[in-house]
Amino acid sequence: MEWLDFSHIRRNQPAPSFRLSSSRGEIVALSDDRGRLNLVLVFLPGLDGPGYRAALQNFTDRYREYQASAAQVLVVVSGPAAQGALEEGAAYPFPVLADPEGEARRAYIALLPVPVGDDQPVVFILDRYRAPYVAWTGSQPDDPALQDEFLDWLDFMEFQCPECGAPEWP
Repeated sequence: MEWLDFSHIRRNQPAPSFRLSSSRGEIVALSDDRGRLNLVLVFLPGLDGPGYRAALQNFTDRYREYQASAAQVLVVVSGPAAQGALEEGAAYPFPVLADPEGEARRAYIALLPVPVGDDQPVVFILDRYRAPYVAWTGSQPDDPALQDEFLDWLDFMEFQCPECGAPEWP
């Protein structure tokens, strides 16, 4: 398991935009919920890889915690399996997006300071203004402990931006 930060780029530089078809029958854009919700962006090269469905089940099991952390989970499936993933994605509480040509994945992978294979899962955590904060890549996306780490990063981001999570003044 490897965590990668974005200290090599300006922290306030927005992530690459995208508009992708979702399992909910709508187009989802990176700009949706900008300024309101942090984003956990999960890139998978398909759903049949080792531990991929179990990883999605882990996100499903903890989905209410992501909502409580003011975060949206988006799963982006790239390559030939992308269109088929939209049908299966309807079973999850979060949108599954199709990136059939892998363009969105390539744009995000280009942000990383190390090379990542086309067959590796990658999770990006973006702040509510869509700037990348941290990324994870590894061979065990189904490790339940990862969910704690993702949620911890979301909490840490809120502490870094106290005005983002501060209650409204009366």
